[in-house]
Amino acid sequence: MHVSTGRDICSTLAERKHRRTPGRGEASAMKTGHRGLTGVLSALGQRRHYVAARNMLTVYRHPIDGFRRYLFGRGKYPVRLALNTPEGSSLPLTVYSYDDILTVNEVFCRLDYPAVALDEIIVDFGSNIGISAAYFLTHAPNSFLHLYEPLPWNIERLRRNLSGFEGRYAIHQCAVGESDGEAQFGWESTGRYGGIGLRTGNYLSVTCQDSNQILEDIIARYGRIDILKIDIETLERQVTERIPVWIARNIGRVYVECMFPSNPLEPTHTHRRYGNVSQFVNKKFRGWPHLDHTISAVTPLTLRTSFIADNDATRKGIEDVAGDHVIARSGS
Repeated sequence: MHVSTGRDICSTLAERKHRRTPGRGEASAMKTGHRGLTGVLSALGQRRHYVAARNMLTVYRHPIDGFRRYLFGRGKYPVRLALNTPEGSSLPLTVYSYDDILTVNEVFCRLDYPAVALDEIIVDFGSNIGISAAYFLTHAPNSFLHLYEPLPWNIERLRRNLSGFEGRYAIHQCAVGESDGEAQFGWESTGRYGGIGLRTGNYLSVTCQDSNQILEDIIARYGRIDILKIDIETLERQVTERIPVWIARNIGRVYVECMFPSNPLEPTHTHRRYGNVSQFVNKKFRGWPHLDHTISAVTPLTLRTSFIADNDATRKGIEDVAGDHVIARSGS
């Protein structure tokens, strides 16, 4: 019997996701939507999907259209969505395919990467067209984001989707991996499933930066990272497992699009699986809504609970980061 390694699991998931979206335009979206309808309906019995379905009623300003697109694959693309923010304002997001609707639901409705009001320093490895960034910016209103995305056309879309948030994020046009250098990046038409070494038939040479050096530099600048999101297709396991303890202890939560047979951050973080996302929470903190008990009872509009530091020194560190954060905004 062949036992899959962590690398096999992440790489296989990336390959499957790519094969799942071979076409372009409305026809592809309708085919994908109809093919997945039975699976979507059967999945409603699982807590995370029930949460997503319920939250769609409050997240989408026009929920009937949201359900129609998500469940049945109906609708033309690109389309400008209107989402509700925790403050009650409307967030416009342009999505370009059915796959982007999946991402909106995973991030805003299913809450794969929960953010809270006190989160300030957020690092996003694999920012795509800015859907996760838009979620972080609206649910953590004092946050500053470092966004990493190698594809230039994704970055153009990302900038448009983050219009109005200028000064609260910095874009780094590069891939993230195990070392600095150049890498062959496989991409496909949706822009959602590309990755280093991924076999897609379309390839681009991109600059790659060492993930640990990125994290070290950001921690040196701000003193901590509140959220690290890793969704880079095929290299999630390697990037996560190579985080040294001294860096990990300065990261509040880590969200990784990969399944792990055991906790690679055991010395510093608790670990649980939430669908295909591994969620790690720093052991130094208490009071974080631990998802097991809380996620079924909250909505994106009420998830405002902040984690509480175990001691005054850590709390002061958060305040110091907030002070540096103002300077960082003007200099980024």
